[in-house]
Amino acid sequence: MFGLSRRWTGVVLVVAVVKILLSAFATVPPDFQNFVQMAGYDFVSLSHGTFPFHGAYTGMGLLLAPFYGLWLSLPISHENELILILVMKTPIIVFDFLAGALIYLIIAAAAKSSSYAMKGFLIWYLNPYNILLIIMWGSVDIIPAVFLLLTILLGYRRKWSLAGLSLAVASILRLFPILLFPAVLLHVLTQGRKATSIFASSFLAPLVAAFAILITILGSVQAVVSTFANLALLQPFLIFFGYPLLPDVSFNYTLRLGLLLFALQLYVMMRFWKTLSTSFLNPLLAFLLILFAATPQQIYHFNWVTPLLTLDYVLSNRHPRLYTLLFVSVFLSWLSGVGLPTPTGPVLLLPLYNQGLSMASELFSTLSPTLNTSHILFSGIFVGLLVCFLISLNVRSKKGVDTRGSARTST
Repeated sequence: MFGLSRRWTGVVLVVAVVKILLSAFATVPPDFQNFVQMAGYDFVSLSHGTFPFHGAYTGMGLLLAPFYGLWLSLPISHENELILILVMKTPIIVFDFLAGALIYLIIAAAAKSSSYAMKGFLIWYLNPYNILLIIMWGSVDIIPAVFLLLTILLGYRRKWSLAGLSLAVASILRLFPILLFPAVLLHVLTQGRKATSIFASSFLAPLVAAFAILITILGSVQAVVSTFANLALLQPFLIFFGYPLLPDVSFNYTLRLGLLLFALQLYVMMRFWKTLSTSFLNPLLAFLLILFAATPQQIYHFNWVTPLLTLDYVLSNRHPRLYTLLFVSVFLSWLSGVGLPTPTGPVLLLPLYNQGLSMASELFSTLSPTLNTSHILFSGIFVGLLVCFLISLNVRSKKGVDTRGSARTST
């Protein structure tokens, strides 16, 4: 298994069994229940010849629908929710392993080292936070994250048409990868006009096809544009450390400021980065760090970022301090706010810690009603560490530091 020793292979297999058990017996969170219900609705709709539409979640619902159909086809009592949960978490369990496999292949391609590749796989697959977030919580976001990893691998192998298609699939499944396209395109531009045209066309073609299907469903181009424009304006796109820049800022204003951050990062890449032509990894990671740090994303969306952070940590051979602090902070945030999912319900493992944050929140609320516990911890310490990662990434890319911490040499 990936060149692992017999001992490590045994550890991985034991962890795989533990993950399956945890996936079945953990509390089912509301988000996962929504996806299960969506998959059931989509399966029934498709069975009757009707194409279902759930806005940005349509692609994910269609992907999960066959698993709901598989559960219905099993010769069991269909009142057994335990079997339903395990069947619906099957793609999550599989894609969790695929993420580790792709991390292995990417590191092997970038570092030309099987030992580094094995390290990356083990760090991913044995990471307790990934087990909590992906397996126990049932985060379906691991599926588009795998297609994002596949895009990076195909980029290393110069498979531009497949790389564009993979990024398009990720975007159809979960809308956020569309925002990453400019960062990826900037890398492909360094590979020549032919590579750029192949990549761009293979990325845009599936999206155009999906857009055409939506026009048929919703009836007009304006209806489709309005649907996704309203989706983009549902939440502010610029909140620093959990605090709005202005007390009563409009959605349009924050959206423009959020896009300005991406434009600024693009300028920094084009003007200063010396590693831009190396791979998709650094531009993608920079954009994801901005997306996650500058906008009020839920903490269980963090597996948009964790696979790329794992790659960056192993390939750059950096000191583990910042990487470790980041996962300690995200654990504190999760366990004190969301809690550990158990068969009897979520358990807050750090109640005193949470009470202390609540007291601090009440104190700060006397200064500003917009401050609360999540602003103090999640959007403060955690987002601050993400910003530190972004700064570190830009500094390393400016200096030309490439894989395994070595300076990039020209050929």
